[in-house]
Amino acid sequence: MPSEQFFKNEVPIIFTNDLIDRLKSRKTQFLERNDIEYGYIEILVNTVESDEIEAEHEGIQHVFGFKSTDNGYKFCEISTVP
Repeated sequence: MPSEQFFKNEVPIIFTNDLIDRLKSRKTQFLERNDIEYGYIEILVNTVESDEIEAEHEGIQHVFGFKSTDNGYKFCEISTVP
């Protein structure tokens, strides 16, 4: 998907006001991946804590991936766990 299309059509759906507030206020971890042939950094944010939704719910993390390029790190991925 071209980046212009992603930012125009998908970002407003993904990044709701509630998610943005959670991203700003929740625990954040930085993970440098050395198990692949290029530089890669993941930023993990606990957007829903364990048991926050219901008892025994494992919670949710949003993961943002950045790949090393000749011009610095570039955003390349967003995912959730689970």
